[in-house]
Amino acid sequence: MLKFGHELKPDKLFILGDYIDMYSISKFDRNPERVTNLQTEFKTGKDLLYQIIDTVRPSQTIFIEGNHTDRLRKFIWHNPVLDGCIDIKDKLGINDLGIEYYEYGKNYVYKNKLIYTHGNKINKYSAYTAKNMLDDMGLSVIFGHTHRLGSHYSTDYSGAKVAFENGCLCQTDLALEWFRREVINWQVGISVIKWVDDKFNIHQICIPHRDYFIIYGKHYFTL
Repeated sequence: MLKFGHELKPDKLFILGDYIDMYSISKFDRNPERVTNLQTEFKTGKDLLYQIIDTVRPSQTIFIEGNHTDRLRKFIWHNPVLDGCIDIKDKLGINDLGIEYYEYGKNYVYKNKLIYTHGNKINKYSAYTAKNMLDDMGLSVIFGHTHRLGSHYSTDYSGAKVAFENGCLCQTDLALEWFRREVINWQVGISVIKWVDDKFNIHQICIPHRDYFIIYGKHYFTL
């Protein structure tokens, strides 16, 4: 993904949420072999974010919080004595990198044509959530949250609209730990959005085996 992003040279880079898991403060059961602390999660996230920005070099980066990152807010609200002690934007270097930041539940709307968001709905099958998000938003939308790739189109008198589930870049090999099954119905992938004036086209890229994908006639793979 980094190699592709470096060659693509996008004007805008969107991170659509769940960038770090906040595993250390999750309310769910945690594997004692993987339990870490918040500082370690922040450092890992910050180092990777700097690597992404330094490699892809977008003109603008937009960071949209997801429900996993929102675990920090819930943790602080449950322990209000910590209010003001932990700033996720500071911990991840968001401010230093000049990244535009949206907290969970807020959206980035571009040209009143496309909503970029994390999402708060999930259905059993790929594209079902896309339909529900499109019905809910009433405007074309691209979102994360489901860890799947999918799309749904709808046309009315105002024209055609589309919703895209953006996939994920997470570690699917942890499925056994999380769900007690070796294979989980998630799709690793990214999306490229091309704008011309107020028109756009979305190209989804599925990374079926984690270590390579093909786009525009070129192989990108992990050494």
